[in-house]
Amino acid sequence: MDFIMCLNQIPSGIYSLLGVIVGFALNFFKDWYANRNKLYYSLQPNGMNEGFEYWQIPDDGSSGYSLEMYNCGKNPLMIESAELVNDGKTIGPVLVGPVTIPPYQKYECELCKQDYETLRWWNKELFQVVARTVDEKEIKRPLHISIVLLPFDYDKFIPRKS
Repeated sequence: MDFIMCLNQIPSGIYSLLGVIVGFALNFFKDWYANRNKLYYSLQPNGMNEGFEYWQIPDDGSSGYSLEMYNCGKNPLMIESAELVNDGKTIGPVLVGPVTIPPYQKYECELCKQDYETLRWWNKELFQVVARTVDEKEIKRPLHISIVLLPFDYDKFIPRKS
């Protein structure tokens, strides 16, 4: 009871001031969270034409897959570069040069065959895409890869019956 009596003796203006400070802090946090830069990455197959022979493509040629970068924020993003990272090791650049992505729009980056092969054979849960904006902020997001998108060559691993 003594504690409640002490609280009743504090002027109500202090409680009002404390409520204003807490409300200001929560509003500031909400605005920061809503207006931060948000990117989502997705690996998608490109429309491959008939007669597309994957094994004939050189390592620096097109793999037939692209990395789509979706801007999910309210502000346009000016991205200077993006790179593919696995377990803290840089695999290679995905995007070189400044690109502006408007809000709720996407930008496609073509993957070369060498990067696609790396995606196929390494640990798929640890891939991240690190994008650097023009104002030197980093946006790190995991790259979720569906197993359906990565074709598997069963002929190499399953012997055929003669």
